[in-house]
Amino acid sequence: MKKLGILPTGIVFFLSISLEAKPWDKYNDPTIVPGMELRFDQLPLSGQTPRKPWSGWSWKEYDGGIAYRWQLESKVWDYRFLTDSELKRMPKNQRDTLSPAEKLDLIRSDSTFSVSRDESRRNQANAQNWFGLCHGWSAASLSFKVPRTKTITLETYGDITLYSHDIKAILSYYAGEISTAPVTTFGRRCYQESVGTEACRDINAGTFHVVLANRLGRDRKGLIMERDGGIEIWNKPLHKFHSRVISKNKVRLNEYGDKPVNRLKISTDLVFAERIDLDQDLSYKEGKASYQYYLDTDENGFILGGKFISRNFPDFLWYKDVSLQELEARDLRDVFGDLDYNDGASSDDHLESYSCPKESVFEDVEGSKICRNQDKGIILGPITDYMKQLCAISYDAVKVCSQSEWVETVYWDLYSQDECPAGSKKDLDLNVCMDLNSVYGPFKESETKICVETLNHIKCKQLKWPVDLYRRVINQS
Repeated sequence: MKKLGILPTGIVFFLSISLEAKPWDKYNDPTIVPGMELRFDQLPLSGQTPRKPWSGWSWKEYDGGIAYRWQLESKVWDYRFLTDSELKRMPKNQRDTLSPAEKLDLIRSDSTFSVSRDESRRNQANAQNWFGLCHGWSAASLSFKVPRTKTITLETYGDITLYSHDIKAILSYYAGEISTAPVTTFGRRCYQESVGTEACRDINAGTFHVVLANRLGRDRKGLIMERDGGIEIWNKPLHKFHSRVISKNKVRLNEYGDKPVNRLKISTDLVFAERIDLDQDLSYKEGKASYQYYLDTDENGFILGGKFISRNFPDFLWYKDVSLQELEARDLRDVFGDLDYNDGASSDDHLESYSCPKESVFEDVEGSKICRNQDKGIILGPITDYMKQLCAISYDAVKVCSQSEWVETVYWDLYSQDECPAGSKKDLDLNVCMDLNSVYGPFKESETKICVETLNHIKCKQLKWPVDLYRRVINQS
């Protein structure tokens, strides 16, 4: 029962409150990871990984895991393993329909099919429909580049095609069942069907926010969410979040020793790669989820804990940073090593714009992804499409101007379209003004429209950005 006091100034304060609070316990303590930032005002409200995870299948146990001949819809218990002589006589179009496990065995020159046989023992034909390798897929999709169909030549058996689903299956099996990389978990699994009961309030809302903001926001690294709050396990690889503060009150809560705390009501949107079926050849299918919760902070802004408002909320969060480097010189590295993000090679697969800096909001304006600071008239973000054109015109050797860091640009409303700021000169070919430090322009209607909306000024004509932007672009393209 709330007891409110109203001061003559109209300020509302809480004398006491009976709202339930949840300080985090040892299973939810985010400080198990060194360097975790706990101060709310120092944490970003949005963030994402540089690349999206890829969508994949969960390789159900009742099919035999990755020993499922998915093109023939044949479970591992419905076929017999081939002999060496049969494999040598088999035409390529039939070899291509073998299961991912069988193909892995052939890559390893293992005609006894040890991985495939292990899969037939590891999996059960009567398993429930949510038993599978979604944990392996989630970890692999955040750790490896998007698999593409490839044909390789086996020394003994000739050519064989590894379809994208085959490679995704092998990587999922490796990440989930073979890799010894450490697993970091926040919260505990629910082993009951009664979602929302005390036994199933596993992830603390304060922990949830701290981990999202640190892992996705500050570190720009992927995170896995076990979405089902009940007994079932449905892992989802997260790559983007956006939070907003709905309200803030000062309260006293018994759980924190009756000391005054700030209670923030938060709404958070999550984006993740969704599972796809085996008849879908997609690199990425988007999934979304939204949650509301309370965050409790002390007088210094340190997050103490929280409570979910949404009835359905995640069971736990976890991550496992997997690398094929663990395999040293073993078989998989020769075939799949180019998919490892840690191999030093660059890849633009699912490359995304970086997370927005604090106090700015992500927007997609006419296809140009930007972050806008509404109060200061500042745009932070990748260069717009028009700026990319200017870059290509200015530097003939650069066919595509790309950018992987945020650059601050400022809107000006002091000059007409035909004038240049003091100390700068007009470049008639590029239709911009330039001095030693800055480029002013482009003078484009869409840019002017953003400026007018941002500054609420009808005379917006120019956009200013660092003159070394082009040099940065060249270095990164």
